[in-house]
Amino acid sequence: MPEGTVNSMTTDAVATLNTLLTAQAPSGSFAMLDLALTQTLATAMQDMVHRQQQAATIASAAVTAACARVAAVASAYPLPHLPPIPGIEPIPQPSATIVGGALAAAEAAIAILKAQAVTDSPAAAEAVSALATIARDASPAAKAPAKSRTKSAAKSAPAKAAKQPAKDA
Repeated sequence: MPEGTVNSMTTDAVATLNTLLTAQAPSGSFAMLDLALTQTLATAMQDMVHRQQQAATIASAAVTAACARVAAVASAYPLPHLPPIPGIEPIPQPSATIVGGALAAAEAAIAILKAQAVTDSPAAAEAVSALATIARDASPAAKAPAKSRTKSAAKSAPAKAAKQPAKDA
């Protein structure tokens, strides 16, 4: 064999390998593209399910807090006593333990949601802010100053201010 020539079997093997690689390249790249697309869709679906579950939990906590507030207002202003209708049992007023239990359940749900919140996303920060507002509005301490102020206290406040001597600055 002269120098500088290549065996025909080697040339055929190299040509066959190049043809094989060239033919398989598009299918291999499409397979990788399909795999990446499938992974992306699966992650997006998992994220949507997680967001739906979080939204349901937040909605449940908000409904519980609202029910606790309604029950607290209903027990603070009892209905006038009417004579019972013969043969029908009257509905009992909600007890403080029921209202307290509902409020405790709402606060526990809010605490769990705050613990699970991811603070680096704007939606989570917004949800934490909304939950803090719900908790503040539902707490009995937020309602206490409004209940303690009566008409006589409102009338006596300006009278007390008028009786006190003004301080010279």
